[in-house]
Amino acid sequence: MIVHLATEAGRRTLAHVSDRSQPLGSAIEVVQYRQIPERSSWPRGLYLFTDMERATSEETRLAVKLHGVLQAHEGAVRTLNHPTDHLKRFELLRTLYEAGVNDFNVYRASEVGEEMRYPAFLRYTDRHIGPLTSLLHSRAELDAALSELVEAGHPIDRLLAVEYLDTSDPEGVFAKYGAFRFGPHVVAGHMFASVGWNAKRESDRRDLVGSREVEWLQSFAERDQVLAAFQVARLEYGRMDYALKEGRVQVWEINDNPSMGTTFFKRRWFSRTRARRIMRPRRKAAFQDLLAGLDLAGAPLAFQIGLD
Repeated sequence: MIVHLATEAGRRTLAHVSDRSQPLGSAIEVVQYRQIPERSSWPRGLYLFTDMERATSEETRLAVKLHGVLQAHEGAVRTLNHPTDHLKRFELLRTLYEAGVNDFNVYRASEVGEEMRYPAFLRYTDRHIGPLTSLLHSRAELDAALSELVEAGHPIDRLLAVEYLDTSDPEGVFAKYGAFRFGPHVVAGHMFASVGWNAKRESDRRDLVGSREVEWLQSFAERDQVLAAFQVARLEYGRMDYALKEGRVQVWEINDNPSMGTTFFKRRWFSRTRARRIMRPRRKAAFQDLLAGLDLAGAPLAFQIGLD
């Protein structure tokens, strides 16, 4: 059994894998954090603590309590991700910049100083929707864009100012890579290619998605760099989105509640059939390895987590 713990808003990211005939080799049970006090029986298996950026303070407290109790049942369960002991986006990106891993710096939007390098853009600290602005080429442009966002209802304390880094290849193509971590396993997931700097989901270079992605999945030369960044973040489960600049990983974010393959991954015109045939068995094998060695045949664990 794989138990996926998430908020109500994030409960579908793993469940739909089975819905779309992409089985992981195990049943999946989704438990929302707010439902934790309602349960007194817990299955044996792998527990994924995810979606913590969206969790309320009460949900976080419940998650921490559950995580602590589960640690006493070693052999029956395995947990990935601690609910609080990890770096969030700002702290992670700043740490990676200061360590010389990333070549770009980030600032809280309310604390941008003269050291900011332009161009830059604004985005959320805790959402996975990409940039909120186009590239901003001066402090005046950044201030104007920030004022517009705040007036439109975007809370300034949840906004980041990010220095732009050109990661295009000699042909002007930007590639965004996504790699998953499942405990000790790091698995290459997908690649997008675009002539636009924000290669979030768009792939207007579909020829590269078909050919270059397969080559990348087969080589995955930057695996150790990706694992090292996950270790800095102290996240054991999630998807890292990054670019490559002269062979060096440039981390954009780590999503602790990643989708395993939504509709746009399945469209034929992405020519991803070969890529999926490589990636999906690796993903399934990683989950199966995490479940191996656990005593899954015994009775469910009996305990209840209180609200106090």
